[in-house]
Amino acid sequence: MIYENEIRYVLCLLKCAVSDEIPPNPPENLDWEVIFKIGKSHKIYSTLFFGLQKLSPSLYSSIPHFEDYATEYRKNLVLDTNRSFEIDIIKKELKKNDIDFVLLKGTVIKYLYPDTAMRVMSDVDILYRSQIQKINRQNELLISLMENIGYKVWSREPLEISFYKPLAAISRNMRIEMQTELIDKGYEVWSDYLKNIWDKLIKKSDHEYVMRDEDFYIYHIIHMAKHFINGGIGIVHILDIWIMINAYRSVDKDYIAGELKGIGLLDFEKNARALCKYWFSNDYVIPDDYTRKTLKLMETFVISNGAYGTSAQAEANRVVEDNGKKVSLMAKIFPKKNIMINYYGDILKKHPSLLPFYYIRLNLKRVFLAPKSSSKRLKAMNSVTDRQISKTRELMKRCGL
Repeated sequence: MIYENEIRYVLCLLKCAVSDEIPPNPPENLDWEVIFKIGKSHKIYSTLFFGLQKLSPSLYSSIPHFEDYATEYRKNLVLDTNRSFEIDIIKKELKKNDIDFVLLKGTVIKYLYPDTAMRVMSDVDILYRSQIQKINRQNELLISLMENIGYKVWSREPLEISFYKPLAAISRNMRIEMQTELIDKGYEVWSDYLKNIWDKLIKKSDHEYVMRDEDFYIYHIIHMAKHFINGGIGIVHILDIWIMINAYRSVDKDYIAGELKGIGLLDFEKNARALCKYWFSNDYVIPDDYTRKTLKLMETFVISNGAYGTSAQAEANRVVEDNGKKVSLMAKIFPKKNIMINYYGDILKKHPSLLPFYYIRLNLKRVFLAPKSSSKRLKAMNSVTDRQISKTRELMKRCGL
């Protein structure tokens, strides 16, 4: 892989950041501009800062961009503090309105890190349910209570409503995603598995619930697999697994393995766990050449696609899913029914006759609300190479996806 030394040192810094280890002195001729770019593309400046500051002051003071890493950490520290404050306000409002909820993803995982500001987050995800049965009335109540505490609607989708609140102190918006399902309906097996999650939750306090460690880990694997097949995952996803492995030492491993096997993700989890050990463990030995090739393919896939994947990789994944057929312009304008259901939810599953109206809605949104991103995506679709498709096909097969 290009920039092998830089990648290895980034991973070393991350491992030392979340453990008691001290990083070795950086190799000579290390390209710090490359390391800085990796930090940016994977949104890991804050975590890298913790690793870098473990070096001697004479070393880290001479590292290019060290102050930028420190500044990004301080920004994230302020954001993390504001986010915790806002979450407390939202929790009180939800409880007051008899709405059950559970915090998800990074909002939970960050407490497993040595410092909560080490784990960068783009938004806060909250699963909720109301005593009100009609979804429209649920949405009206939710929007009303969020507006009462200063939030505005960012977007409305069938399974979630996103809100934002400007935070002038850090020139960032506080993003909150309130969702009624843990995953899109189009992922039928995983959606069916997660739809009964409320039966497994533990009540923490009035209207607030938490997942058991085992179920939270399974949910993380499902969420990661979704991103993996959609366009890519970042280093943080793998680091999160490493953090959970070390934090959840007493979990029921047989239960986790059985549940993952039942939803077709056991092989994927085993490979992701192996990549964790390959990156962050001091005593992991790759068992055979097949595993070595799989890990190198996964490593390239993860590192090259940044924190959230790329449009080009997403298109390569779609081609593989469609048995090697590149998507025509017509198919881009009118996606397959299962893709539309995945985006718009059960309404299209129950009422397929509405599909033409939703095609109109989708393309009007592309033209008038997101013309630049739509154009960028079309270009990415046309840029996919046969070699990228071949590599993606091999990776998905090896990973069990």
